Amino acid sequence: QIHSDLPGAKGSFYNVVIPLYIPPDSTATLYVGDGDDDDTPLPVTMRYNVGTLLGAESRHGTAECDYRESKDVRLSVAIYLADVNDDNLDIIASDSTSLWPTEGDTAWFATQKGRFWKRHNPAVEVEGNAPRSMKQDVGRTPFHVIDTFPNCEDIDPNQCYTETRLNCAKTCRVYTNDNLYYQTLTQSVEQDHQTVTNTARQTHTAATHAQMALDQVAWLHEQGGHLSSKVQFVPLHSNTSTTAPQGTFANQFITKGETILTIPHAAMIA
Repeated sequence: QIHSDLPGAKGSFYNVVIPLYIPPDSTATLYVGDGDDDDTPLPVTMRYNVGTLLGAESRHGTAECDYRESKDVRLSVAIYLADVNDDNLDIIASDSTSLWPTEGDTAWFATQKGRFWKRHNPAVEVEGNAPRSMKQDVGRTPFHVIDTFPNCEDIDPNQCYTETRLNCAKTCRVYTNDNLYYQTLTQSVEQDHQTVTNTARQTHTAATHAQMALDQVAWLHEQGGHLSSKVQFVPLHSNTSTTAPQGTFANQFITKGETILTIPHAAMIA
């Protein structure tokens, strides 16, 4: 279906369409035209590593395709870029094509104003006057989550999957208040750090045990002993994780009466 994404947001909203997968021996085409209803959109062939930039009022739509015979599908991603301001806030928040952010959530969109694009005036030396970009992103402005409907705590939880979710944003946990978020973020970072530390310790321990076994075999050979090459030390599990405990296994068929291990008198503990 030929359509425009957000009429009225021209110059402040863009859509970048990037193909992720195109079935072999086929083409992926996107119809593209300007914002004039009388203009006929023309086909643009999509290629890997090449994105198609569409304006808010650019008319576009997916071209006809039929992959039923090959049971395949083509896949693209649409990345929205918006310079949110007071004039286009309602328009940009009205987008209904994504699961997040929620359609009509002007309160959340308002916290994004000036986040990535802002003019710099060298004559005005005040906090926050510095130019901004995606590379220098410092995050959105603080957002205090509240319920705008009375008695939200009494609603049926299933209503949180309807339009009620925005009016009961706190109860439905659509958002987390900044102070609680950063508190839990700190806890998550500490837990992740502890997990990394424990994993490193387990890896070192397992590697140490494996090396000890190999050192003991080398020492046995130095004392004139013997360990069959049909025996090897490998992880107990099928994976090759360095944290997995080691075990002793036969890697070849062993015949009856075959010598597997010989410990000389010099290697015996008195």
